[in-house]
Amino acid sequence: MLSVYNFLIRSQKHTSNNSVPSVNSHLLVHVCVCVCVCVCVCGTSGIDAKTSYEFTGDILHTPVSEDMLARPVFNGSGKPMDKGPTVMAEDHQDIMGQPINPQCRIYQEEMIQTGISAIDGMNSIARGQKYTFSLLQDCHKTRYTHTYTHTHTHIHTQRTSLNTHI
Repeated sequence: MLSVYNFLIRSQKHTSNNSVPSVNSHLLVHVCVCVCVCVCVCGTSGIDAKTSYEFTGDILHTPVSEDMLARPVFNGSGKPMDKGPTVMAEDHQDIMGQPINPQCRIYQEEMIQTGISAIDGMNSIARGQKYTFSLLQDCHKTRYTHTYTHTHTHIHTQRTSLNTHI
């Protein structure tokens, strides 16, 4: 059975110049019986074979602020990747998020006609809802992905070439 745990991992990298422990990358850790798989969220620079880690047991949190809404791109730790000023966190929230209360959802009234009868009839899409699906045409060479977003009512089509090297 696979259990998922989130840990903040501190790098205890000691050099001749600096013996102060530094906080390094945040990792998502998947633990299964006797196997531990670590996925690095924000880069591996500064990590070498002599780097040791301390599992603090803290759940990984990300900084959040209303100022983040105006910024385009952030890395896995919530730090801005553009050249703008740093965003001051108003709060730190668990990366797993909060459970959604279905009774607090806003009822969607404006439906989008996709022109695809299977979606319109069985899985209708409302304005404000994001829905992604793939169509395989030329089966192994091309994939078309259509995404409906709240800002546009038409289909955005992205053609992606799939390389099939064996």
